[in-house]
Amino acid sequence: MVTLVDANVVSWTLKDPSALTKEGGRTEATGKLEGNDYEVTATFIASDKETESTVTGLTVGDKSLENFEPGKTYYRVSLPYTAKIPNVGAQTTGYQVTVQQASAANDYQASVFLSDQKGELVQTYLIQFVKEAPALTRLEVSVEGKENATEDQVLPYHVIGYYEDGSQTEFQRQISIWKLSQLMVVILR
Repeated sequence: MVTLVDANVVSWTLKDPSALTKEGGRTEATGKLEGNDYEVTATFIASDKETESTVTGLTVGDKSLENFEPGKTYYRVSLPYTAKIPNVGAQTTGYQVTVQQASAANDYQASVFLSDQKGELVQTYLIQFVKEAPALTRLEVSVEGKENATEDQVLPYHVIGYYEDGSQTEFQRQISIWKLSQLMVVILR
């Protein structure tokens, strides 16, 4: 379970402070949160002008989040089991954007905070990353006594499934075999 709490940024580190000396200059910033070791990222834009604030999308990795709607604030993103958690961002005009990236510490949920030019929180978007189950990479099936099988005989079989995370699953059942002319039919129970 993820709990959202208000936290103050106690310090900002600007990637390129000189970028903010001219109108429209931009720089990435990393903020240290008060009372813990979490960091947030934001893009600072230098401007003396009043602008209309808009949000046109969220980004996951280097791609725009599909089906983005400005009024929808929670998204679930499925990832393959082996995928790394991508960085999240926002495509905005007129907002200050602060992002807490997804990590194991926050249950793989990224938070995107949009604030107005006065620093007041306007909107929060949450992106929950969910990893898919590991894929089956190999399947082994062995039937005991198949070399000497005869018509109307029940044979035990054993199946082992191997998954990409190194785990495996096993089960055993029995097979009934009937011979219909030259066609052999196998029924699994």
